[in-house]
Amino acid sequence: HTRPHRIKTIQQSHQQSAKMTPIKIIIIDHDTLRAIGLRHLLTSYFNTMVEIVSPCDITPDNDNNSTIYFTSTDCHASMLDFFIQRRTRTIILSAHQCSNHDILNISLCEEDLINRLSKIISSIGDTRSLPATELSSREIDVLKLVALGYLNKEIADKLSISINTVLTHRKNITAKLGIRSASGLSVYAIMNGHISPSDSHR
Repeated sequence: HTRPHRIKTIQQSHQQSAKMTPIKIIIIDHDTLRAIGLRHLLTSYFNTMVEIVSPCDITPDNDNNSTIYFTSTDCHASMLDFFIQRRTRTIILSAHQCSNHDILNISLCEEDLINRLSKIISSIGDTRSLPATELSSREIDVLKLVALGYLNKEIADKLSISINTVLTHRKNITAKLGIRSASGLSVYAIMNGHISPSDSHR
């Protein structure tokens, strides 16, 4: 009986800001049903103005410098130049477990989805910046190779470092980004321009 109560509490807290200007959100996704479901959650529980736009119809004219974008991984990859310039305002829809604040795990249950959306919406009013603990240049080198599917031994050989050093870098990357899986790191690397979708994966 606590689940509906928690969802109602989230809804009530965001309704208190209903008199404020709604947050503009654009959903770009080839999956119409998923986009409609996301729009329903966003408009039902939060003070938002949501539009579903086809990838072929999106242009810089749609952007007002405060628009928030929700997009699938494939749309993000095919429109990388557009999203790289708006990466602090882009949320990627992914089925992978990931605690990165710019990724929404669409496989969560309804309550967890609403809680996750609540955190995203609440952060929109804040100045969103890069994490204070940015990756070092060597950590980025390791990240790129992990994202491209290289094993720890191969990364060590390519960068002329020990396997223990590779493991240390991977531990630091996970601690800074909150991403453990190679697939999650691949999404992060593409999203932040460290690799491109055309780079060959192993």
